[in-house]
Amino acid sequence: MKRLVVIILTLLILALVGLYFFDQYWIHRYDSLIAREASRYHVDPDLVWSIVYEETYFCPWKNGRNGEL
Repeated sequence: MKRLVVIILTLLILALVGLYFFDQYWIHRYDSLIAREASRYHVDPDLVWSIVYEETYFCPWKNGRNGEL
């Protein structure tokens, strides 16, 4: 019984760690694009990143609150 609990806890921890790293990839995959376009328009890249994060959480199929893409 203890072995089963240890196996389940280990699998749960591995799943959570995997989800964390997948989430980090998901929200940082546009960093180079944001940096390039922010420098092109002379805007702070962190500001652009935070607006995109707040509005869409980097999901390309979502639109912002006011309909922006």
